[in-house]
Amino acid sequence: MQLPADDATTLALLYHLNSGVWSNTEAYADAYELQHKAIPDPQAIPLEAPGDPSDLAKLIAGRTSCRKFAARAMPFEKLARILHFSYGTTGLRHDTGLPWPILGRAVPSAGALYPLEIYAGVRNVEGVADGVYHYNAVEQRLERLERCGATDLWRCLYYPEFVENANLLFMIAAVFKRTMKKYGPRGYRYILLEAGHCAQNMCLLAAEGGLATLCMGGFHDDLSMYTLGFNGQDEAVVYGIGAGFPAGQVPGK
Repeated sequence: MQLPADDATTLALLYHLNSGVWSNTEAYADAYELQHKAIPDPQAIPLEAPGDPSDLAKLIAGRTSCRKFAARAMPFEKLARILHFSYGTTGLRHDTGLPWPILGRAVPSAGALYPLEIYAGVRNVEGVADGVYHYNAVEQRLERLERCGATDLWRCLYYPEFVENANLLFMIAAVFKRTMKKYGPRGYRYILLEAGHCAQNMCLLAAEGGLATLCMGGFHDDLSMYTLGFNGQDEAVVYGIGAGFPAGQVPGK
């Protein structure tokens, strides 16, 4: 297969599509041995955390993966806070090297192009009807998708039982051309890096609000595209995050 020299997107998109299915479950059996790299150094310098941990350090340490959530109503403010501070706008920026100011976001983004779109499956959140919503970060609002319901989004997961009672299921999607029109195939890497930045923000904000999260790469690509109305080439899901109250937590905390 030969591609034109000026084709900057086809290979990256082919990789995205070809990495969507992994059916070799036998490989799972040997995948749990803890490994790390160590370099022989007789003068290795031991590290200890200096002083008492900061509030941020405590949040980072407190972020753990949860696979059992409580069936409990969530205040709307927790949803709004996660969305606003994870990928919301942060005001005009003049320090980007561009000849004009840009509307910044809460994550670093290659070229300040912000290719991500966040879709939220919502269940049992006070003041919000169950359903699937698009987060409009610029206008700060939730826009309901009439084509699907919250249950449809949960069905896109390989293991929906892990987030059975979670109030929120965030699907982080990427509009590939926003970044790849400038950076070509390497732009695909930048998109995934940005999704990771956004996801970590979500997890830390959830932990701050007494919520638990589960980060998930295990979702059915074709089903998620059908559910959200994507064609898979212009826009596709790259990350999933469930959020809610962990089972066993005392109500009111």
